[in-house]
Amino acid sequence: MYGKFTGIDFSGKRVHVCTIKSGFREQKIERFFSLDTGNDNSQRSKVIRENISDISAQLGDISTNFPEKPLSIRVIKFPFSDPKKIDKVYKFELENVSTFDPEEKLHSYHLVKLEKGAEILVCMYDKQHIGDFLESLQSEKIDPRSVTFSPLAFSTLNDDLPEQRPLLLVDAGIDEMSFSLFDENGLRRVRSSGGIPATLADAIDSDKEISVEGLKNDLEEFVEELKKTAHFFESEFRKRIEVFVLTGDLCRINGIEAFIKNSLDREVQRIYIDSIGRKNSPFYAKSYALARYIGLNGNGLNLRIGEFAYAGKTNQFKKIFLVPGVLMMVFLALIFYKTASDYYTVKSNVDNLQKQIRSEVKTTFPNVGSIPDPVKFMQGELGKIEEKLQLIEEVKGSSTPLDVLRDLSLSIPDNVDLKLDEVRFESGKKLKVWARCNSYKDIAALEKTLSDSGRFENVSREQVSRAVNNTIKFVLALVLK
Repeated sequence: MYGKFTGIDFSGKRVHVCTIKSGFREQKIERFFSLDTGNDNSQRSKVIRENISDISAQLGDISTNFPEKPLSIRVIKFPFSDPKKIDKVYKFELENVSTFDPEEKLHSYHLVKLEKGAEILVCMYDKQHIGDFLESLQSEKIDPRSVTFSPLAFSTLNDDLPEQRPLLLVDAGIDEMSFSLFDENGLRRVRSSGGIPATLADAIDSDKEISVEGLKNDLEEFVEELKKTAHFFESEFRKRIEVFVLTGDLCRINGIEAFIKNSLDREVQRIYIDSIGRKNSPFYAKSYALARYIGLNGNGLNLRIGEFAYAGKTNQFKKIFLVPGVLMMVFLALIFYKTASDYYTVKSNVDNLQKQIRSEVKTTFPNVGSIPDPVKFMQGELGKIEEKLQLIEEVKGSSTPLDVLRDLSLSIPDNVDLKLDEVRFESGKKLKVWARCNSYKDIAALEKTLSDSGRFENVSREQVSRAVNNTIKFVLALVLK
């Protein structure tokens, strides 16, 4: 990421702005400031026009958060991580897991690369709302290159967060509250809900110095929401969340970390970004993250797609690379001159080596006719052998499909009305089960019984959705013992 980038955080009655400048060796914050825009739309437009529109040319490429939460958030897994491959197939997968018609909504995804394969976090929005938001910005001469879901932008702060994982970043504002879960791979899950309790929001909105005293009842309601969210993520990943990191308007309350720490019996910290400072970090972390999020290019969620695609010019890359580019061209010209003088000598040596390789291949495979490229031919033959060896290794000692069906049948509780739709081997001992039942309680009972049966391990729920006739369809991932 090279150039100048600005993140604009439209949250509550304050707008936070952060501009960063990225070069070859370092990234530095050029400016950050906030504007009190109030709740009146006309007043908000006036403040933005007077303080941001007039300097928009100095802000570089702009990234903003869309202030509404998504209509839905879906997690889709792939055995590969190439964004180009994912772009070709993810819409078909989305149709299978979404309750909305993807063609009628605007959707984009954030890519999470894993050791094997990848996950994408897909967010869906109403097209009309996105269009109205962009129109209002452009009327104030603000044309963002990126519009995204702010909990995903926090992925760029992975290196600024504590090393303890899993970690839950809690962005608690007056109008919205979001959660970003991090593990050893970085950002893994996000969740969004309404803002903090009304009386708590009023206290923060007063701009007076406040403490936890007198707000404990409202804070307890907030802590309950934290507990539910933590339990939701812990149930999926089977790991206890070790530390909570706070950011947003809630950090205006003195002593908030100690109160939450005592209530949860977990480590609780305010976010700290060295280049912003301890005092300002909780309030500018989002705009700072938004500015950095532009640099993810194809890996990040950007709602400027389709009919809302960004049509402006982005000259940051050209400006940064103009002089280094000229120097590089001169350097390459010198290298080319030296290389050209050695070309024919090297070509002669290569021709001799190819003749030797071709002779060895003909000796090893006497029954093969013409071999245009002996190296590729040998690589292909070795690949066939490796595939056969891998297949033998996976089949050896594994259970048959009949064994699996028998074990599943024996593990189903008597009081659970279960209908199996599909059982599929993913690889080796890993399999997935598509099924339907009558309630979430039945799903939980089935998970527990399968885990306790001694026949399976790592039983986890991947997808749950409402089906016809009020039944619930779901997907379980299991590993055979």
